Amino acid sequence: MTRKSAPLYLLFCVLSSYSAPNFSASADSQSSDDELFQLSLEELIAVNIEVITPSKAAEPLSQSPGIVSVFTDEEIALFGARDLGEVLSRITGIQPYDSLNSGRHRLTARGDQPSFNNNHVLMLLNGTPLNRESYAGGIWTQASLLTIPLPIIKRIEVSRGPGSVLYGTNAFAGVVNIITKESDELEQEVTVAFGSDNTKAVDVTYAHSAGDLKIAAAGRYFETDGWDFKTTTTGGDVFSDSADSKSPGFMATARYKDFYAATSYGKAEQFTIRGNPAAPIAGQTDNEKFFLDLGYEHTFENDWQVKTSASYVNGRTDHVVVQSGSLATIEYETDDARLELTSQGPLLDNFHLLLGGTVDYFSGEVPAPATFIPNWDEFLFGLYGQIEYRLEKTKFIAGAQYNKLESISGNLSPRFGVVHNFTNHFGFKALYGEAFRAPSNAERDLLANIGALTISGTPSLTPELVKTYDLQFFYEKEQLQASITWFKNEQEDLITRTFTSPTTIEFENKGGLDIEGVELESKFTFNEHWYFTGSYSYQYNEDSEDDTNVTLQPNSIIKLGLGYNTKDWSVGIFDSYFDSYHDNDKLNPSVNKVNPSSKGYHNLSINASVTLSNFYDVKLNAYMDNLLDEDVYLPTQPGSPFSSQNTLPSQSGRFFMFGISVPL
Repeated sequence: MTRKSAPLYLLFCVLSSYSAPNFSASADSQSSDDELFQLSLEELIAVNIEVITPSKAAEPLSQSPGIVSVFTDEEIALFGARDLGEVLSRITGIQPYDSLNSGRHRLTARGDQPSFNNNHVLMLLNGTPLNRESYAGGIWTQASLLTIPLPIIKRIEVSRGPGSVLYGTNAFAGVVNIITKESDELEQEVTVAFGSDNTKAVDVTYAHSAGDLKIAAAGRYFETDGWDFKTTTTGGDVFSDSADSKSPGFMATARYKDFYAATSYGKAEQFTIRGNPAAPIAGQTDNEKFFLDLGYEHTFENDWQVKTSASYVNGRTDHVVVQSGSLATIEYETDDARLELTSQGPLLDNFHLLLGGTVDYFSGEVPAPATFIPNWDEFLFGLYGQIEYRLEKTKFIAGAQYNKLESISGNLSPRFGVVHNFTNHFGFKALYGEAFRAPSNAERDLLANIGALTISGTPSLTPELVKTYDLQFFYEKEQLQASITWFKNEQEDLITRTFTSPTTIEFENKGGLDIEGVELESKFTFNEHWYFTGSYSYQYNEDSEDDTNVTLQPNSIIKLGLGYNTKDWSVGIFDSYFDSYHDNDKLNPSVNKVNPSSKGYHNLSINASVTLSNFYDVKLNAYMDNLLDEDVYLPTQPGSPFSSQNTLPSQSGRFFMFGISVPL
């Protein structure tokens, strides 16, 4: 048995021997289960959660043409979190890479290379792209991950694998879709919280319904002095500063008959480390984002639906860099608009057809005195289609999207899949998909001098490409979901930041990367009050030069959550275990080992809340994170100004927060 096949064999044995917990408390409940087996497939899957991300239409999780994990508002409330990035870190296949030389949070999926420009995972807000800014494709995600108010989130759908067939560029390694609550799903309340590191937080929610008009809104303010960031310089000195941050945010949605609107605003101000390993300096990045989406959707009597959306994303970032030995602030301004038209519905008896088109307009500038990139404006055009055909218990899927950026040749991203149910509860998915990421304006046109370092773009870059194969076996009942997934993605023409000389970094299409792995995921409830969620993921990667584990990501990750919930109180415990990250000396043999090496660690948290039902339904909450007081160090990635040293700190110290919520 090979090293790569051993984890797959192990997980297959675990799944094969897995028996569902006995939910039957009486003969009546057993009879109910027996009756459930007699239901038709359509009736059975109606009780399962539905997702929309893989096909732009609501369908049961088990039948969707994607490998999807869902994290609901109940899970967010049960396990607690400071921000959206912390919530995402608990979802199968998602790995945050919080190295503070580029700010929080960088998202990766399935052991993918932590991109300095953060552009392999596409974030959506109710299906509309949110983080695909046109300067670098996603380099600053703080305003999305730190400022979105958690109480307005209904669920998060994470589709692992390629999403370009429906969402275009940057849906490369995964898609994160944030689904918000309608007015009748949002509780009106004010929450005030205080915590360690001089942390202060306020959340306010508001809902209004008047006839056909429905409004839901939420605001957030979070401020902290932060944990003590410490790193050793190559000269042997210790640099220390507080990882402070401040993140106000607001989000609102409105719906009137078939018209809808969504808007959000957030500004994340946070500490970053600048300079170089010999002379680090405390910097600051202020990332501001405004989002507006206006749309119309209508369903006709023949079940055909038409939907049009016009969206706008405004990004403003002040980024502190080192120039001539001192700090200077560079401003980045992006103004990106998108128009999308989609139509879908039944075609004959067993066919479902989806057709759509998009026009993206990307524009922006880096105002004077910074002149390292010319102002840009260009269009990206896309056409996509997908057809699904059901034959008894088997569904076949085929789709494709064609994209054309003005200055780059067109790209076609296809998808094929089969979903089959052996029984009402057990089935499999076999999926193949391709995705791409178009080179950003920064990668093509940048020419920046940062001290003695020069970073240069390459106009002739071609899109990054990936082919992904997924095979999943799933089992679902009302109180249990379980799945095992094998995946392999083959990346080519990757755009990397490469040192072409000791003082010059250039963007290049350089080589490829294969990532193969398995994911085991399960959720179930028992004894009415208990809830369990757990996942195990393993990945193994190899580049085109046969070097292994070049992404430096952990091979194994285990995420376990256990909660107890009653009408008036709940307790949730969550532990994420990350196997040790790989040393970066395999990428840079002359790396300076100034900090502790990366090692495996547990991120253990507990969240407890109680509702005072006899006192105006006031709710008290306590959240504690990093209970084991772990110090986490991450290897520095190639292309970073700190890539000549081994690690940088990512987390340190326990965190406690206590809050009170008052209904309005």
